Amino acid sequence: MKGIGTSTYQDLLKSFEKLDLLLSELGIASKSTRLHKAASLVGKLDMEVKLAKKGGHKIENVPEKYLHGLWILSEINHIMKSVDGFDKEILTTKLKKIIKGPLILKDETPTSNEARNTMFELVLASDLLRNGYQTYLGEPNPDIKVVLPKKTYLFECKRVFSEKKVERKIGEAKKQLEKQLATDKNSYGVIAISIPRIYIGKGEKLVACSWKEAMHFLNKTMHKFVERHKRSWKGISNKRIVAVIFHLSCPALIERVSAVTYYTRTNVHDDDTFDIFTKDFDKLPKVEQLLK
Repeated sequence: MKGIGTSTYQDLLKSFEKLDLLLSELGIASKSTRLHKAASLVGKLDMEVKLAKKGGHKIENVPEKYLHGLWILSEINHIMKSVDGFDKEILTTKLKKIIKGPLILKDETPTSNEARNTMFELVLASDLLRNGYQTYLGEPNPDIKVVLPKKTYLFECKRVFSEKKVERKIGEAKKQLEKQLATDKNSYGVIAISIPRIYIGKGEKLVACSWKEAMHFLNKTMHKFVERHKRSWKGISNKRIVAVIFHLSCPALIERVSAVTYYTRTNVHDDDTFDIFTKDFDKLPKVEQLLK
């Protein structure tokens, strides 16, 4: 996928207003949450940009908290485009979770990460749904289910805090999937790993002159990551766990773009059982292509 943050600041704020209204309709108390803080920061940044344009100059140094606000609202904007396609009861449970947690990623701890964990599930599910797949959110497991005419895929999503825990997280997802697959003989398992926390947790941000430059950076970063960790999925012997997806997104300053997202994936085994992306899920590059 090549990005989730191509909207204007006003578009992001309108999406947040729709989410805020939806939360109210669902009876979810959501005032003074990280989402509201993010919206407030985006509103202020929008005003500052307009004033800067009037004065004939650019804002060169955008504070970290503003970029994280843009990042959060970009994800909300992305999710809201697909929100009507999900089961209302399960969606309500997920939305109750995403309003919690800290605004800044580096302030997140293992006890406050549920909001971003759930946001990752919603973003990936939205991507699948918008690309034409029959997609369902799970609660508690699987995180996502995709139903095709002849096959069903169960997704377990994990976010990684440090490189030392990549293999462990893949192992956790493997165990969860094996338990589900044991009672669902017609399904296959997919492990989805989100790794922004490794790179962005210390406050880094991506500043690029163009989409091409940003995607080159993410491609290079992902290349190095999969090269270091390719052994972590090679030990999966279960033939029904068919693929691993890696996800990297980060707050970015590319003109008016606020976030960029990059996916890659690999088949765990040599056969091409995993055919979910043969339609047009933005033509995910395989890990093997990145390693060439």
